[in-house]
Amino acid sequence: MERAQQIAAQMLRAINDYRFCWLGKSFVIGGSIGVVAIDRTSASLGDLLGRADVACYAAKDLGRNRIHVFQDDDIELARRQGEMQWVSRIHWALEHDRFTLYRQQIHAVGGHTRPWGCEVLLRLRDEEDKLVGPGAFLPAAERYNLAPTLDRWVVGHLLESLARHYRPAAGSPHTFFINLSGATLSDEDFDHHLRALLRDTCLLYTSDAA
Repeated sequence: MERAQQIAAQMLRAINDYRFCWLGKSFVIGGSIGVVAIDRTSASLGDLLGRADVACYAAKDLGRNRIHVFQDDDIELARRQGEMQWVSRIHWALEHDRFTLYRQQIHAVGGHTRPWGCEVLLRLRDEEDKLVGPGAFLPAAERYNLAPTLDRWVVGHLLESLARHYRPAAGSPHTFFINLSGATLSDEDFDHHLRALLRDTCLLYTSDAA
């Protein structure tokens, strides 16, 4: 391990010493390196690569441009591994249509019984068909840039459901609230995507409607 860290340090110095020039400007390059030991107790090749990837992400989180050695008792890396497992589960849920929407009515604090809106909530049905709350998978979605994909899933399925089934009765809420990620809100294409969905579901009737 000592020799491996020496080699990693040499690689990091070589990266730091390099200057990338483009259009008359010079840019400093940095690197983050994850190191994992290979010995007789090592797991499979896939597990080793996964641990090295986790260690690399830890090096980034701890300030970038550094080396991080995987340790079995590393709390941060254990959390990271859990998040990475959720990444594959999120992809699985999207491919197998395992997400579902719930709505939570919003009532005024003043004691009025009639709701004035609904918040749309996302849940995941796991392999055993049990509901999983967003607190379990959203941190991983945010960190690994899957939140915009989930946001589009939520918006698309909500609008499709409203267009097909929603017939507001007297006293029922007409306003639906969706929590969107910062990555989605900063996506220049999301506005066009949303307007296209509204038109396709016939929920947008005028060109200047929001």
